[in-house]
Amino acid sequence: MRSLSFCLIIGFIFMIFADPFDSFAQNRDHLKRFTLLHTNDEHAAFLPKPFSEYGLPGERTSGGIARLATIIREVRAAKRALGEEVLVLNAGDFISGSPFSWLVLENEAPEISLMIAAGYDVVTLGNHEFDYGPERLASYFEVAGYPEMSAKTPVLASNSIIPDGHPLGEVGLKDTYIRTLENGLKIGFFGIIGQHAVEVAPMAEPVTFAGQHETARRAVGELLEAGADVIVMLSHSGEGEETVLANAVPGIDVIIGGHTHKVIPQPIIAGKTIIVQTGTEFEYIGKLEFEYDPLGGTLKMLNMPDEDSDETYLIIVDETTAEDPIVAALVDEYGAQLSVLVAEMTYNKVPTFDKVIARSDVTLSRMPENSETPFGNFITDAMRFAAERATGERVDVVFEASGVIRGDLVPGKHPDNLGAITFYDLASLIGLGSGPDSLPGYPMVSVYFTGEELRRTLEITVLLSELRGSTYYLQNSGLLVDYDPARMLWLRVPFLGTPIPSSRSVLRASLYSGDGRQTRDLSDYTPLHWNDETLYHVVSDYYNASFLPMVGDVLPSLALVMKDKQGNPVELEDRIIYTDGNELKVWQAVTEYVMNQPPGEDMVPVVDATYANVEGRMQKVEGPWLLFWPITAGGISVIVLIYGIMHLRKRRKQHV
Repeated sequence: MRSLSFCLIIGFIFMIFADPFDSFAQNRDHLKRFTLLHTNDEHAAFLPKPFSEYGLPGERTSGGIARLATIIREVRAAKRALGEEVLVLNAGDFISGSPFSWLVLENEAPEISLMIAAGYDVVTLGNHEFDYGPERLASYFEVAGYPEMSAKTPVLASNSIIPDGHPLGEVGLKDTYIRTLENGLKIGFFGIIGQHAVEVAPMAEPVTFAGQHETARRAVGELLEAGADVIVMLSHSGEGEETVLANAVPGIDVIIGGHTHKVIPQPIIAGKTIIVQTGTEFEYIGKLEFEYDPLGGTLKMLNMPDEDSDETYLIIVDETTAEDPIVAALVDEYGAQLSVLVAEMTYNKVPTFDKVIARSDVTLSRMPENSETPFGNFITDAMRFAAERATGERVDVVFEASGVIRGDLVPGKHPDNLGAITFYDLASLIGLGSGPDSLPGYPMVSVYFTGEELRRTLEITVLLSELRGSTYYLQNSGLLVDYDPARMLWLRVPFLGTPIPSSRSVLRASLYSGDGRQTRDLSDYTPLHWNDETLYHVVSDYYNASFLPMVGDVLPSLALVMKDKQGNPVELEDRIIYTDGNELKVWQAVTEYVMNQPPGEDMVPVVDATYANVEGRMQKVEGPWLLFWPITAGGISVIVLIYGIMHLRKRRKQHV
């Protein structure tokens, strides 16, 4: 009897709750799943690295867009079998880096064309998309089939302000975009360029950029009003700026980040926003698996790694993945075009882009940050010797910014190609930009500065690099410098924290007066003093030379005036160095320096192994600190300096 009563009670309870249980099961059936694959800062790195090992037996290489295409295809096939959709996203800087981007100046569009072929669905712009100017960027997208192609792979430029009538406004760039999946889910997208990325995009003129937070609030509001269920921001800003934005602007579910080349193995969570980034050059592809609940309006990342584990949402792209044959064939086609261009620009000294031009027993590093580096010494020495040959005059000092040195020069380690350095390896590291001739690479320029102006230049590099990052640190050939970053500021304004520069962080500076390669023999150096009005021959690249004098427009105590040998003020365009009627590019100077190294047993040039270490050209030291520094015209805040320079850039016509 008790058993019968118990069964009746259970049955009664089941009858009461049966319908809600059925509803719950039904609601679970309506959860919508989807996957986002993403990369950032691809920089035209179509081929795996180190390139010297690519294609050899037992290779150990990273990246490659043809391998990436295989991963995209396989993930899509697996998810399609489950009835789930996959979208592939980019967070900017797909142009500029490897020599493949030189084809942009030949009226080709290799990067976006290959990304479309690999399966990308939505992309955004980074600062390097503007390296060749917005007019060239407009023709680039036209070559790739835009504006019609925007229906397949839209390009988002939410905070880009394009002047009326500019050709870039005619290629179909989008402010926001909603993609409706087959399951009915609406995913809204917008894309922005961050503050720091804008600061290092001077060639974007006359395009300007609206505030990131203001743009994000507007875009989120528009997407929500249009019915977006999930909002994704494609951001070329860096994880620092992205975290601040996510905390300030509600409603963003996912930020696909870029710009800082940071590998983030586990997502950053800022409020309710997921922030991710995959590093650079197709080293990884991110895989984010989501489930959206339409009843609660909530989004859940299904493969969120346990923060206490080594799990990651990143998929490594390496030799274990086969290449997609269609994309690999397209890369080969662009490679053939690149070889023709390289042979033409080097007068057949380098007949193909993949030719081995030297060997090395050591790696030339561009690290550490905010410091003299081995590769920086090598590059500036190369520029000095090339400039002396081209001008027929002694060059006293060469400056080159760390920001245009894109990586370490790593020789091949494979037994079949041991120590190899190919043209592609080298040019990928120092081939950014173009000159007034619209040919690849920043040209070198020759100017004269007084000794005091050289001291001011050193103060500028300490000030900007310490406060704004290693991008602004100047490598040099021809100087020995002792400096103390602790002395760079006079004070910080109370309450505001505004820094006031002292212009006295350089303790000692000496000029190399010997012949040939710079040494540490102190008898070969002459001190550089403040108030020294002697003119010295200075060489840099066009980009740096256009930037440095702008500092003086905001900080008169650090003013620099470019002059000729007689001390007359000159225009930058008139100081470009030419050889045989052509602009002398930085990449040409470094290539020639490499190829002129003494040959080894196989008659291939061998890089001087002593370059593997720094030489004390720029030394951080702790000098005596005086209790009082006079406040001069240099006592203007660095905040005003940075924004003043950006304002001046907008007013000055760029020729690169």
